[in-house]
Amino acid sequence: MPLYLGWTAVVFARESGELWLYDIEWSTGWSPASPFLRRMALRRASLACDELEATLPQRPDEAVTCDVCSGTGRIKEPLICGCGGYGWVIPGEDRGMGIG
Repeated sequence: MPLYLGWTAVVFARESGELWLYDIEWSTGWSPASPFLRRMALRRASLACDELEATLPQRPDEAVTCDVCSGTGRIKEPLICGCGGYGWVIPGEDRGMGIG
């Protein structure tokens, strides 16, 4: 099931619950979604499907409040912040979108 469509790739949920990235632009095929992309895709999909709210991760102890959105998860409605819409980030984590 597609959860998030970016400019260059799509994040899909498989029946097993794993989230995978399918690259459209570079035709590199399938790869496991990074932890950040998993969180971001679930957050985006939960906006359209309330049932997914229960699958969203809790803020880990090492997370810090996002400087860009000041913890709101939004830049300006309806845009989700680069923190993935959570309002927090994990220091040192790769947040490279890889999906345009």
